[in-house]
Amino acid sequence: MHNTTLHDAIVLRNIFLILLVLSLLVNAGQAWNAATEDKVTRLVPSVIPDGMTIGTKSVDRATLELLTRDMAGLLLNGTPATTDYARQAILRITHPAVYGAVEQQTLEYFGYLRDRKLSTVYFPTSVNVDTRTMMVEMVGQFDTYMGKTQTNSEVKIYQFKWAFSGGRLSFYGFQEVSKDHAGGKQ
Repeated sequence: MHNTTLHDAIVLRNIFLILLVLSLLVNAGQAWNAATEDKVTRLVPSVIPDGMTIGTKSVDRATLELLTRDMAGLLLNGTPATTDYARQAILRITHPAVYGAVEQQTLEYFGYLRDRKLSTVYFPTSVNVDTRTMMVEMVGQFDTYMGKTQTNSEVKIYQFKWAFSGGRLSFYGFQEVSKDHAGGKQ
């Protein structure tokens, strides 16, 4: 009987040791995984409302407004050092049907800034979004600088056109409009 109890104790000890070794291996594997895993943290700016949506057939007002604000920043807030980055970012989201025209327009505009060593900044004061026509009109203060000297400051109105097809929103055009033609008046 003493021999059986000793045998059972040895078997239990061996099972415990095997479980201990397995636990150590699992913990070591998890530690290795945690140390080498690529971690991704998604940051969502506080300016994005909860109701932003792009459906299969439509885009909501908030989405168009935020994308237009971003596009206005790329187009109108520039320095000679940022023109290449801005052009590439704009062309990445440009609709294929107008890619060549937008490419030419941005080449000319950013070339003008770069050649004259100008910096521009645009402060939107109002935004009018028309989800039916995918047109956004933005009114704001447009300032031009040469070095530290402000050379121009005026209120300007810009229209941004977007295209929506196949669940994809694309930039379709941009133009300055006069106060007489603002608000869709022709």
